Amino acid sequence: MLKQKIIWERQVQRIVDFDASDIVRPFNSQSHTWKLNLDVLDEAQAEKELGFRRLTDMDFTRIILDNKRGTRHVENRLLQTASSTRSHRMQAFGWDIIQRIEGGVMEFVFTKKFSGLNVHEILQTTLANDLELELCRKIKAETLRLQVIQQLGPNAFVFVHDVSSTGDIGIFRSVVARFLIEDTREFQLNTSALSKSSGLVTGNGYVLGTHSVITDKAQHLSDEELSGRLAWADVSLSVGIYDVVDPTTGETYQYVCWAGRTDYCSEEHAQRNASDTVQCMLRWEMLVIAPALNLVSTSN
Repeated sequence: MLKQKIIWERQVQRIVDFDASDIVRPFNSQSHTWKLNLDVLDEAQAEKELGFRRLTDMDFTRIILDNKRGTRHVENRLLQTASSTRSHRMQAFGWDIIQRIEGGVMEFVFTKKFSGLNVHEILQTTLANDLELELCRKIKAETLRLQVIQQLGPNAFVFVHDVSSTGDIGIFRSVVARFLIEDTREFQLNTSALSKSSGLVTGNGYVLGTHSVITDKAQHLSDEELSGRLAWADVSLSVGIYDVVDPTTGETYQYVCWAGRTDYCSEEHAQRNASDTVQCMLRWEMLVIAPALNLVSTSN
């Protein structure tokens, strides 16, 4: 029990210790420092409308651990069974893309290798952009609503996220925790020169996690919920970026891995979510990664 408590405290401290002084958002080639402009839903309204009760530090740490276990499980399963009939694998724009759909559940792993990225800045940029509606829409175009309902530290938030859909359900809603933490892991780069001399490489970097928060029953149901036009989606996602040293050449690369699992109620909506997720990843590369690489190229 004592060991578990120490692990929790360390995880929470990793979040709290981050310096929030400068979340940079390079949507263009110029570097600026921005202050977050959050749309906040007050506690009473969050409880009434969403059934949300404030999380403790221990609650948040459990979410982090659940997210890590869940996304790693998805990664391992998809990478090992990518050739199965339920999985779809393709390469696009340098990304290795694997997706699997079963019923309303969509699982995915997207990986790509870059060089010249500052892993911490890229993910702080991503976190900041994901917390403001207009910036979020540049990458997640289907976003309708984005309101923060709790902040536990400079890099730890809980927010409500509504996205539009078509068909029988018009809106999918999630209450999610989002957090940025340090991470070290071993993984296999099957298509990289890194794997020629060794099956495993060690990466040091950061993970931006997103994980659904369990809420109580709302005190007041909206017309959309009563009519069945609004449904709740379950999500567990991570974006990890790691510095990896090539054991053959000694060069440092950045290994990017998007992974996760979503439940959007039906196969039709899961298929649409699969397409939206790929588009979101490609917009993220264009609007966040590409400007950072241009800055590196210019400085050199």
